[in-house]
Amino acid sequence: MNFADRFLEGVEDIYDGLRGWSKKDHTQYFPIACPHNDNILALYNGSLMSVLKIKGYMGQYFPDQFQSLRGDWIKFIRNSSASKSAAGFDLFWFYEFDPDGMVEEARNSRRVMVEAGKRRGLVSEDILMEEADLYGAICAKEDQLLLIVTHIDSLPKADQVKAIAERRRDIMQAAKGSDSMNLRAGVRAIEALHEQHLNKVMMFMSEVGKNYAFSRLNSRDALRAMRMSMIPSSTSPDWNPRIKVSDVKFRPTEGVKQSIKDLQTADGKPNDWSFKLPPKLSNQMLTDAIDLGRYAVLGDRIYAPMYVSEVASNAEHLETFISMCYKRRLPVRLAFSLMSNSSQANYWNRLFASVFSFASQSNRQISKSDSALNLYQEGGGSVLGFGIAATTWSKLKPTYDSKGNPSYDVSVLQDRARDVETLLQQWGGQQVDTMYGCAIEAAMSATPGYAIPQFALKHPRLNLTALHNCL
Repeated sequence: MNFADRFLEGVEDIYDGLRGWSKKDHTQYFPIACPHNDNILALYNGSLMSVLKIKGYMGQYFPDQFQSLRGDWIKFIRNSSASKSAAGFDLFWFYEFDPDGMVEEARNSRRVMVEAGKRRGLVSEDILMEEADLYGAICAKEDQLLLIVTHIDSLPKADQVKAIAERRRDIMQAAKGSDSMNLRAGVRAIEALHEQHLNKVMMFMSEVGKNYAFSRLNSRDALRAMRMSMIPSSTSPDWNPRIKVSDVKFRPTEGVKQSIKDLQTADGKPNDWSFKLPPKLSNQMLTDAIDLGRYAVLGDRIYAPMYVSEVASNAEHLETFISMCYKRRLPVRLAFSLMSNSSQANYWNRLFASVFSFASQSNRQISKSDSALNLYQEGGGSVLGFGIAATTWSKLKPTYDSKGNPSYDVSVLQDRARDVETLLQQWGGQQVDTMYGCAIEAAMSATPGYAIPQFALKHPRLNLTALHNCL
């Protein structure tokens, strides 16, 4: 390869690096790097993630059973946050309510009966599909996913250095390729701790009250459930992520840079596996996206993201919010985050408030509150990071002018976003904000697995109010 080719490749690498650093490429928000094993996913920072699919709990829907359920959860979280490995333990709970998607869901469920009838000589498709359309028009589709994430902070400080060095060796020894998945991104030293965290949650949910109905998803099913939530139109039930070498057929390598083809291992063997390694998960899980300011276009949907900037002063049961959405046929997705490492919650706001406490009364209040929480934590209290992100959506309806430039009808989405924002504020007196630096990142933050929710507030013991909204 001559000097000109190397120079142009270098310029291209710098451009890609700047684009990724500035996150103008929305695939940079996607946090999952690869599967760690058949049941665990690894994030780019080495953290490990497992996914539980929750099928329901009666206490979530009947307020008279809620008080005891809330007390059990508070006790569980308080005990979990007091353990030695709690600093690296996060929970992300996603709830989706979709009346728009119920017609297709009902039709798919009845299609099995239609085919069974045809095999027996019965022609009942018109009756069953009419019934499916009726139920689809009055019902709504619900999905719940619970993401358990373990970070390297779970390890003692002395063990973290060794774990990071071990991970670095794993990455160096892994097969490499152009635009390919890194198959060794996870920190192996936290596997046991991650399973401990997961088992704690599963044991609690299987014993509390009348028990939750849930199942642990393997890596493939977890990724499929995540993609189905974000871009359902292009995610069939048979869709499978390519996460192993055996999933990939030989790929052409004409577009692979020469510098990648020249990669070698320490013993001089070629180390370019571009022809066989799976593509990056971000390329498989995402489609083209457009930032419209307050809205984001992803797949065949336009999303209107929002987040809770101040939690409820008089928190209410989740059923209150769901019933209001049902009456208005509003699709909505809620993302609750509980982070044991509260030092990262609302970090920049707290930092600037402490530095510029002289600038305003608001900054002084934030600084004093932060100091009080630190003292409370030093005295044995539990301080957690808590956040709620939300989004609603509508179908994409683009129109094109004579030059082929698209424009998007957001009239339906505006009405839905306004209603959801109003209902969130009525739901216990929360304060809701819709201003973001990037609407695409905000929409991904309210979708399971697509981005770590970016807004979190510090709370002492959840203050017994934040947990109202999670359940």
